[in-house]
Amino acid sequence: MVNDYLPNIRVERMEWPAIIPDLKPIEHLTKYIVIFSLLCKLLSLTGEASMSSRDSFHTELDLMKTIGRHRNICSLIATSYNKNESLYVAFDFGSNGDLRSFLRRHRLPSERTNISSLSPARLLHLAMDVAKGLDYLSSIKTVHKNLRAKNVIVCNGLIAKVAGIGLTKQEHTKSWMHYSKQISFRWAAIESWSQNVYSSKSDVWSFGVVLWEIATLGGTPYHAVSNINVLQQRLMDGHRLNKPRNCTEEMQVFI
Repeated sequence: MVNDYLPNIRVERMEWPAIIPDLKPIEHLTKYIVIFSLLCKLLSLTGEASMSSRDSFHTELDLMKTIGRHRNICSLIATSYNKNESLYVAFDFGSNGDLRSFLRRHRLPSERTNISSLSPARLLHLAMDVAKGLDYLSSIKTVHKNLRAKNVIVCNGLIAKVAGIGLTKQEHTKSWMHYSKQISFRWAAIESWSQNVYSSKSDVWSFGVVLWEIATLGGTPYHAVSNINVLQQRLMDGHRLNKPRNCTEEMQVFI
């Protein structure tokens, strides 16, 4: 167990996010740490980092503080400065990896890629977790902007948490909360890539694609279309994702 090799950090006051002085991650497992008995993923910013990198890092850190904690959001757990001016930030850790990889690992050997060792109830539970995380972001007027199964982590207890929040923006504002990254066109709503419009409604479009990914056990949306320009035109013409084999007509309409 990875936990056997990790220091369990304790603080005098139970605050959020925890502020831990002079944190020193062990050398052979520098990406993970245990805080409050929780296995966390550790990100670091060294004292030699450029000013732009530091600004971007602090911007995302401020964003995560604003979003707060939620059962279905990959949340900030703790921060720490050490003596050499390095910054360490601990986040929820997905012990089962990202949702897409998790679904693909649970495909059973078959000619049909939609046969899974996961029960329909478990798949529905994962979908509900993503919906709850997305609903929370909407409740605090925040748009994710890049929702996809690869940006959802699966934690202990098979709890799904929305991650990849670096592209998030506050709704009704013009400024991005973090530096620009490439948009995932296969998951983005039409108005997002055609008019640069992002809202909770465009997140709902992306959630529909995530539901399709869950139903296909990690399938690639529009996998037969490799040219983005062709895909965009097909979407404008009304083309949508094909119904997965194990998906009812009612569920397909919902997706």
